[in-house]
Amino acid sequence: MKFYWENKYFSFSPISRFIIKKLKDWFDFFILIILFVIFLISLKALVTGNLKNKNFFYLISLLLLIASVTHFRKAKAKEDLEFFSAGEINVDDYLNKETKDFLLDSLTLAEILKPESFPLYLLKEFFKNKKIKRILRRAEIKEEIAKEIQLTFFKKTTEVINKITYFDILLKILKNAFEFSKKLNYSEINLYSVFLGLCFLDDLEINSFFEKQNIQKEFLLTSVLMESFSQKRLPRSYLQPLSVFHKEIEKRKIIPSKLFSPPTPFLDKYGYDLTLIACKQNLGFLIGHKEEVSLLEKLLVEGKRVILLGKEGSGKTTIIYNLAWRIHNELVSEKLLDFRLISLDLEEIFEKTKESFDLIFKEIFQELEKTEKIIVFLKNLDKVVLNFSPYLEKLISLKNLPLIGTLVPEQIFLLGSKSSYLNFFEKIEIKELTEEEALYLLTLKSLLYEKENKILISPQAIVLSLKLSRSLGKNGDYFRRAENLILKGVELVKQNKGNFLSEELIRELAISFSKEKLPEETLRFEEIFSQRIVNQKTAIQQISEVLKRYYTGLKNNKILASFIFIGPIGVGKKETAKMIAKIVYGTEEAFCLISGNELQEENDFLKLTNFFEKNEFGLFFIDDFDKMNKNFLNYFQKILIDGFLEINFKKINFQNSILVFSSSYFYEEAKREVLSNDLLETKIKEKLLGEFSEKFLTTVDKLIIFKELNFNEVFEIAKILFQKVQTDLLLKNNFYLEIDEEALKEIVKRSSFEKFGAKFIEKNLEEIIKNKLADSILRKELARGEKIILKFNQDFYLEKIL
Repeated sequence: MKFYWENKYFSFSPISRFIIKKLKDWFDFFILIILFVIFLISLKALVTGNLKNKNFFYLISLLLLIASVTHFRKAKAKEDLEFFSAGEINVDDYLNKETKDFLLDSLTLAEILKPESFPLYLLKEFFKNKKIKRILRRAEIKEEIAKEIQLTFFKKTTEVINKITYFDILLKILKNAFEFSKKLNYSEINLYSVFLGLCFLDDLEINSFFEKQNIQKEFLLTSVLMESFSQKRLPRSYLQPLSVFHKEIEKRKIIPSKLFSPPTPFLDKYGYDLTLIACKQNLGFLIGHKEEVSLLEKLLVEGKRVILLGKEGSGKTTIIYNLAWRIHNELVSEKLLDFRLISLDLEEIFEKTKESFDLIFKEIFQELEKTEKIIVFLKNLDKVVLNFSPYLEKLISLKNLPLIGTLVPEQIFLLGSKSSYLNFFEKIEIKELTEEEALYLLTLKSLLYEKENKILISPQAIVLSLKLSRSLGKNGDYFRRAENLILKGVELVKQNKGNFLSEELIRELAISFSKEKLPEETLRFEEIFSQRIVNQKTAIQQISEVLKRYYTGLKNNKILASFIFIGPIGVGKKETAKMIAKIVYGTEEAFCLISGNELQEENDFLKLTNFFEKNEFGLFFIDDFDKMNKNFLNYFQKILIDGFLEINFKKINFQNSILVFSSSYFYEEAKREVLSNDLLETKIKEKLLGEFSEKFLTTVDKLIIFKELNFNEVFEIAKILFQKVQTDLLLKNNFYLEIDEEALKEIVKRSSFEKFGAKFIEKNLEEIIKNKLADSILRKELARGEKIILKFNQDFYLEKIL
């Protein structure tokens, strides 16, 4: 994409440009004022009867109207970003007048004054602007910091111009602003998006300034969003409250095509015309999911049926609403123009009509048969497949009828043999929002909560809630956790008759959320561990005791918990740590792996600081800690004692973290030197004291020693691992697989269990199963949706289950 800026003023020298532009602005304003004054004088004369020629008044009124309309039309950008398509872009067409004037004036003065750092100069100019000052107040940035920015700028002033011209730097800023404007659903490049483009510019001076002033750019981003949308009223859409943030687009067609379509009284009565609702309520505001929207449109143009596959709250229904909005506003492919998107909930229709359901469905079916240009959205596709499969078959029989359904991946498992209906649909996997997109969405939702509850929410509170929710669990539910933190905070602020939600309150809530375990659940720790950890009763009991002390408030250490795991390879040390992460933080994704091999140089630990910061609520598993540089023990010892670490001028909090140091080396070394297992624990402790200080070892909550596993115990682990592979195959590939006992035993034997325990079993399971599946599919011996079993007789083979 060619990105440039052409403007008539650039043909003049900086001083000439400054003078000519100011004269032009004053002249335009002067003409408007003169016309307005003449209009008032002539109006007074007309009212008092002193005006001899009324046509003069009408002429002045017309001229004033033309001048006013021209003035206000110039305030907007020439082009709307919604209609932008890839190619050349003259940024002048997408800048509104306020932003264009600001940038022209700033660039002109910079070329006259010749500052050493143009980005810092521009930042200074931004901080003089009233709109940006409101953003600073929202971000809780004090006035003294703004003064410091000016002082820093004036110290940098010099007569030398950098090799890169100011204009080139400004173009880079405008490219950033263009991207921000599209992401934030602005119709034009405005002052807010250019300010963000400058703040997020990859510039050493800007970055060092923000770092020195301890300003996080995410706070500014959140503040910009809240200020730019703060004038929006409360939502008018019951289906999607966020639609209040949607921009209105002027329709190009005057007469709706629906007037020329056959009447559909039953569809109108029992379905929901989402395109009509999009028209009335501006439905379909969407953040992110650009790829999914593009693919959905492409498949519909090709006449395919589509399933949107994603977790609860991932945005499946919002994408459908957005499609309705795009159809209504003629932003789709020409082949989809004038389509109606109808939502049909067969379960709801059945509940309303009961005995007459068959007759009503027949009428709906006939209307769909006769009417073209209709897309049907089937709500709750899993229930349609399970309870209304004969009716689904009829809808599928209409070859020219595009169907869209939504489904949660876990629901496929519940469909059983009826999952074969899904083969008629193309699947689109809904991706998780990026961190940036999640921040946009939570900020806009927080703005609605502000208006509903008449309080203020700190941008820092919004950023922190997302950060802590990711640490508490990085799976698809992290956004909901962040939203719940904000809602809980709003509730507490209202209960205490306050008017401000701070980041301190969010942090306190996050800590309390991490401790919310039912008493009966804490008593079942051993049982929960035993579901996946085989024959490690003593180890599990010792871990459970430490966790119970934490949940009952009887633990004194500064961090949540710490362990040293010692045991042979493949006995479940890493799996146990993942289980701890799931129990404490709600998800295994809070498990953070750090290899001791990677902790050798001083710089290696410094690289981890951002990793530690992002995972405050996380379990850090230091694997092969015997191989790390022993100098790092000072860092870890300080974390265990103080609960935090100050490094690189940053204070990193570990009070909500768990540290696990794991090693198989000390077990193997001790095993060689003892004849009896009774002496093994004592020898392991001797080996540890020979390598590490007693202070470090006693600061750790518990030394956990894992036992060796025999064949039968490894076989039990293999059964557990197969269930995981089995579920994964069903959800992702639509194959229901079972395994013969002899086949599973052979896989255990081939995984060198004597030396590696269960370490390579899951990998070997997946490899053998998928190799056999791929071979059978290519030979057309198997089709998706079939039930199969893996057997062994000299070699592995698949067999259909009849």
